[in-house]
Amino acid sequence: MNIMSPRGLDSIFWDTVADLLHTIPTVVDRGDAVQAFMVPMMPGNASFLSIESYLINKTKNEGHAILDKLRTGIEKRGLSVDSSEESFDHLSAYLAIPKGLDQAGMGMMTASRLISQDLLKSSKGPSQVTKALSKLNFRPGNVLSLEGMVGGPGVRQKSTESRAIHPSWGSAAMSLTLGHALPSDPDWDAYDFAQHELAMTQLPALEALEKGNMGGYLGIPFPYESQSSQVFWGSNYDRLMAIKDHWDPSDLFITRLGVGSERWDEEGMCRVERGWISRIPYQSFVDRAQSLLEQVQTVVS
Repeated sequence: MNIMSPRGLDSIFWDTVADLLHTIPTVVDRGDAVQAFMVPMMPGNASFLSIESYLINKTKNEGHAILDKLRTGIEKRGLSVDSSEESFDHLSAYLAIPKGLDQAGMGMMTASRLISQDLLKSSKGPSQVTKALSKLNFRPGNVLSLEGMVGGPGVRQKSTESRAIHPSWGSAAMSLTLGHALPSDPDWDAYDFAQHELAMTQLPALEALEKGNMGGYLGIPFPYESQSSQVFWGSNYDRLMAIKDHWDPSDLFITRLGVGSERWDEEGMCRVERGWISRIPYQSFVDRAQSLLEQVQTVVS
């Protein structure tokens, strides 16, 4: 379903978002998936919302009732809805279809937080999430993405064994992603603005919804997370660090936000602790440097 709001981010648009948030837990509890993509500011000050639902092993009548109710409510609010549907006998047939533009490599600074089932299923939860989003300062190039997942069978059948991922994944109904489009040409002011807006305004607004108890999605991370270990792994982090120290004591394998990344600078080039310099007594390091300098001067002379 594609919905265009010609009046932009007015109360009708945000009421539509609230309707969607009410619907997501119902869809995921059936074992289905739903994803929504929003462009808050389109040319002409319009706003765009696209909703996709993936109904697995469902007949048309079983799968459409919830979505038809959502569409009817949106149309009653005065917005037009463009919709289409396709059916496939096998999942592989769907996956083989070209999906259009490959977004890999496109300039986008993102940040994400999980939203719990308890919040979305509460009577005021969808309104609280919508209110928080409506207060954000959106600009051209900003996007929002809602990914409904983990519900129903995923929660009821979850294993009691320990897992590496953040514990809040077990209670999540949705991942909410914020995105800032970045210019194709180098523009450090634009990069700094996006980083500041996400870190200081937008992410704190999402975290306040559930007092910082929900983690983030490492697949769509904010590259400047101040507490990445807690955001992506929570209470599991110490165990993961111990495993990494056992199997990779020299940090051969590192990523920007991976386990142990706090031991490296932002470029992943120099250690900020446990480095080779820190293991050499300071005076010894000075003596070696002085000796090297003297050798160079001797060669030059």
